[in-house]
Amino acid sequence: MKRNTNILQIILNALKRFKMTNTVTTDLKLKYFKIGEFDSPDEPGSGVNMDLNFLKKLDKAREIAGCKFRINSAYRTQKHNLKVGGRFGSSHKKIPCKAVDIAYSGSRERYLILSALMKVGINRIGLGNTFIHADKDEEKEIENGSVIWTYKY
Repeated sequence: MKRNTNILQIILNALKRFKMTNTVTTDLKLKYFKIGEFDSPDEPGSGVNMDLNFLKKLDKAREIAGCKFRINSAYRTQKHNLKVGGRFGSSHKKIPCKAVDIAYSGSRERYLILSALMKVGINRIGLGNTFIHADKDEEKEIENGSVIWTYKY
């Protein structure tokens, strides 16, 4: 029994290290974003739950697009996800979080954002009437690969 406990502790420690190396610190310097833009509205400071590599891709996409990315939603607590009608298995709730919703206005801005997201390898995209959902949820990529879907209202 002691051996199993030790193995379990080793696995838990490794997971903690993985989480720490793949989430953002508050001193991260992004060119186009502030870490607070990724907070769940009901938990100030929760933007640190975002995945560092995902944010770097998002920052690069913003540079390529040449237009502002207004973040409507990023990391969400369970409570906030329920409040906004988010899905049970929402990528916005995972830590590290690799999901954002980006507001847009007009078809040209929508095109610029979509094009830039795909250029940087963000390949799970949902289109709403006023926003674009973008994520790099590897579990869902394994199931579905690269996808673009629309939201029905």
